[in-house]
Amino acid sequence: MNHYKYKHVEPHLTAVEIREEFPQKIFDTYYKFAFVRNPWDWQVSMYHYVLENPNHEHHSIISSMNSFDKYVEWRVSQAT
Repeated sequence: MNHYKYKHVEPHLTAVEIREEFPQKIFDTYYKFAFVRNPWDWQVSMYHYVLENPNHEHHSIISSMNSFDKYVEWRVSQAT
């Protein structure tokens, strides 16, 4: 998605969210692909992002944890 051309579209939307932004005929013409980020790097990044953003919905939960290890345990428990 060219974010310079479509400035109203956020850069971190899911395909479903992007599909909702465009008429079906236009969305169907796009070539779609995805990058899968290394899961460990993704969680390290997410942990720091949430800690640095007090308005994030999980900030209070994660900031009360004393370590990244506790965060990982919490994330695993959320997935099951």
